[in-house]
Amino acid sequence: MSKKVVDWDNCSTIIVGKDASATGKVIMAHNEDTPNCVLQVVKVPRIKHKEGEVLTFADGDAVIPQVEETWAYMWSECRALGGEPFADGFMNEWGVAVASDSCVSTKESKLEHGEGIGYALRRLIAERAKTAREGVQVAGELVKKFGYRSTRAYHICDKDEGWVFQATVGNQFVAKRVGDDEIYYMPNWLTIHEVDFSDTEHKNYYWSEDVVKYAIDNGWYTPKTDGDWSDFDYAKNLVFTPGAAAAGEAALRAGTPIVTDTNMARSGINQRACAQLGVERFCYMANPEVAQAAQANGTTRAVAA
Repeated sequence: MSKKVVDWDNCSTIIVGKDASATGKVIMAHNEDTPNCVLQVVKVPRIKHKEGEVLTFADGDAVIPQVEETWAYMWSECRALGGEPFADGFMNEWGVAVASDSCVSTKESKLEHGEGIGYALRRLIAERAKTAREGVQVAGELVKKFGYRSTRAYHICDKDEGWVFQATVGNQFVAKRVGDDEIYYMPNWLTIHEVDFSDTEHKNYYWSEDVVKYAIDNGWYTPKTDGDWSDFDYAKNLVFTPGAAAAGEAALRAGTPIVTDTNMARSGINQRACAQLGVERFCYMANPEVAQAAQANGTTRAVAA
């Protein structure tokens, strides 16, 4: 009997606009299909911070200055067997809710970047935003300054607005407001296609300032009309190489090992599915030899691994 590739565990999110909701308020529902996890809910109070405080996180190398005061929030903390907190959700005292979903890799994944910010972006939004819109602004400023380490979709909602913030490896992002009469579903890949660059007041869109130039410079996008970006497709222009999914499936069927650049990602890969395929999972980021090689060569641990 040939080996069968089973469905991988994935998370998903639904956002219902306030006019499409019977409550007259935005509804966000998020599901974590992460096996073998322990879920605990933690209430974190509003906190005043000392001048000069900084934040660091296990899944990135960014050193982030702390703000003067952080808001109180409820923290739904989902931990895998290894203790990695990669599936957390948040709702703060102002009613701003934050959840996120992994997305398929993009072309940028092949470029060299620092490790920047990872899953901790959820907590930073909850700590700093009074509205969903402000949460998008917080996320954009952090990604622009420190960079993001993977391809991921963040869902940031309050009672009046729902936003989808999608970041790719590096400093590029696009955010789109879910229409009041719309229902949005997140299927674990980039979903933002068109971007209204005339929306300079950011009523419905935010974007990194050089997102189009970045795609052009890397040869991923050529405007049909010079200077006209109306045919720019964020999800299409930054997606990974055609045929990569089929090649990945073939590799898994052949029992090719999976190597990740974080222990969190390794823990998020279904162990039972890997066992059925005879696939092993590895992460070398915590190896002392990797840290030494990164320091000696002036690279990140991800590159050295």
